[in-house]
Amino acid sequence: MLASSIVALISTTSLDARALPTAPAQTAVASPAAPAPDNAETTAATLTPVVVTAGRTGDSAPSTVRRGEPELAPQRAATSDSAQLLQDIPGVSLYGAGGISSLPVVHGLADDRLRTQVDGMDLMTACPNHMNSALSFIDPSSVTSVEVFAGITPVSLGGDSIGGTIQVKSAPPKFAKAEQNFLVEGQAGTFSRSNGNARGYNFGATLAGRHVNLSYAESHSEADNYRAAKDFKLPGAWQAMGERSLAGNEVGSSEYGGSRNRRLGLALAYADHLVELSVSEQRLNYEGFPNQRMDMIASSPDPADPANYLVDKDQPSNVNKLANLAYTGQYAWGQLEARIFHQDLKHHMDMIQDRFYGMLMPMDTEATTLGGMLKGSIELSPADTLRVGSDFQNYRLNDWWPPLGPVPGSMSGDDFWNIRDGRRDRLGLFAEWEAQWTPTWLTLVGLRSDTVTSDAGQVQGYAPGFGNYGADAARFNARDHRRQDNNIDWTLLSRYTADATQTYEAGFARKTRSPNLYERYPWSAFSMAALMNNFVGDGNAYIGNLDLKPEVAHSFSTTADWHAADQTSWGFKATAYLTYVDNFIDAKRCDLSGCGGASNLTKTNGYVSLQYVNQSAQLYGFDLSGHSLLGRREGFGSLTLSGALNYVRGKNRTTGDNLYHMMPLNLKMALVHRLAGWTNTAEILWVDNKDIISQVRNEVQTSDYSLLNLRTSYDWTYARIDIGLENALNQFYLMPLGGAYLGQGNSMTTNGIPWGMSVPGKGRSFNVALNLRF
Repeated sequence: MLASSIVALISTTSLDARALPTAPAQTAVASPAAPAPDNAETTAATLTPVVVTAGRTGDSAPSTVRRGEPELAPQRAATSDSAQLLQDIPGVSLYGAGGISSLPVVHGLADDRLRTQVDGMDLMTACPNHMNSALSFIDPSSVTSVEVFAGITPVSLGGDSIGGTIQVKSAPPKFAKAEQNFLVEGQAGTFSRSNGNARGYNFGATLAGRHVNLSYAESHSEADNYRAAKDFKLPGAWQAMGERSLAGNEVGSSEYGGSRNRRLGLALAYADHLVELSVSEQRLNYEGFPNQRMDMIASSPDPADPANYLVDKDQPSNVNKLANLAYTGQYAWGQLEARIFHQDLKHHMDMIQDRFYGMLMPMDTEATTLGGMLKGSIELSPADTLRVGSDFQNYRLNDWWPPLGPVPGSMSGDDFWNIRDGRRDRLGLFAEWEAQWTPTWLTLVGLRSDTVTSDAGQVQGYAPGFGNYGADAARFNARDHRRQDNNIDWTLLSRYTADATQTYEAGFARKTRSPNLYERYPWSAFSMAALMNNFVGDGNAYIGNLDLKPEVAHSFSTTADWHAADQTSWGFKATAYLTYVDNFIDAKRCDLSGCGGASNLTKTNGYVSLQYVNQSAQLYGFDLSGHSLLGRREGFGSLTLSGALNYVRGKNRTTGDNLYHMMPLNLKMALVHRLAGWTNTAEILWVDNKDIISQVRNEVQTSDYSLLNLRTSYDWTYARIDIGLENALNQFYLMPLGGAYLGQGNSMTTNGIPWGMSVPGKGRSFNVALNLRF
């Protein structure tokens, strides 16, 4: 009855209408890493073309790298982590985390230093380990476009960040054509990956008239622990502390299960106006984090029966709910955009069996985010566009750790309040002027103001009389917790298109980011509590700092882009960048009572206690990428060689130390063969030694390595199959940004797991994915 009523509603709304608002025009510029397609219907491959938005486009930045469905499709067979879809973009790398929760890095800056949007929403994490990152809330099967603004970002897309901006979007609504009563589409897919026994499926459907669109999408995924190519763990009894016995090459706490994403969308379009409403939910039963001391789980074991460690698959505690309402309208004066969204996030942590040894550590977090945006793009003249607008974000957070029992102790007594009544409100105002002075010269000038206010309530430890709980809480509670930052950003950018084969651009920007709640408000120096506050995966303990100031970055970037006039035969692109950051939030060895005394200040071969502090930093590097069509012959298809070389260096100018987690020099090359719907790719990845490391964090070095990946796919009108052999030669390697290995044993104490191990990459994996369209 309900289904028939919906069909009737959609079909009866098929009225005559003018064209819907269209996306800004885009000029395809051959990426240096872009193989030339053999035909218009088969453009998917590794290191594929990007689209750079040119002048006279809404929200344009001359260095925007865009990936669409043809480029993303072949990557989905190898990952259930949406952040992995960015890995081939020049200048982008990834921090290791959970199986679906990697953190993107752009030119050495990561996490909250980037502005990451999912369908226009600035989503927030709610975890002292940043386990539930923004991109973890959307499944790769739902991602149809990715845009990265690396460094020089328009002020209309920046704010409260000092790095780039990442925008990930699901499919835009489709509507029936004039000759159709209604449109019906659907898709379904499944995948399997041998290493870790990863498996899952997705499906979706669309029912639309010419003015109404109703859509639904759902995805499921799970995986066991993955295995490295060889044993990598230091010997010792620490390996036997978990409930399960793990092989020497098994990466503990790398599994995840019960990941389910559901999204329901409704879109209304008439004339030049489009309204979109979506509601979505993600439920996750458990997700291990091999470089953290805790995991996301559904529920903690009963302390009275700890041996009976069962995940409650019916009542998952990690739930994220979203509601997103957006409007786009085209008027005689230009375009108006508006959005409001709400996020409700519940998060629970404890230890899964790999590291559980009889002690429990339940941790709970609840957070809400209300955000929105209003922006007008005013066409002042055929050559001038003025964009003005405002955006806001109101974030509320409670982070508490339930006690194990009523008797006061290190983990029992009362609730431990890590952050109580945390709040962080941001209000931004911006204006930018884009001018096309001549057919060859474009400039972009923008100014932005953000007011960021943060606050937190009174805290307490498990037991005031145990250790430093009482003294630390009293010291924190005696101070005023409210902070207000008034931040100013600006952008100056110019682009010169000499002719059809060469483009040059240069930009200078000031960008500002206020500290997040987990940098300002964690208060306990007791090692167990401080170890729980770590979102960089280095195994160390972190204490907040109420006196932190906003980070202020001044960035310069220049790009030269040479390419064939047809933008596909060949291309080479070079980008160089330099960023100075005042009040960079780095870390110093903690000298508070309870941090370990003199040994903590001098230790060079173990985990330590750190406190966030403002210092000065410098980052610089380059991205080189290119492609060349080696040949094309009828009956054989085309053969293209592509490659990308990236380098970044980060330095603490205050201490002379190196910044943490800087990706070493790396090279990726791919040979791509295409014939009609068939695509074959042989890819080589080389990564240099990581020997420039952060001394204050006792960061561990990693060795250089090379990997071979082989992939093939065939795309029909109604189906696509992808087959891949990742790490085909089964090479062992340690991930430079993988962090410290803490995935098994007694992770609750500083010395419970030996220092010096890094998280390894996956060994050989045979991957297959099948997707159907109808």
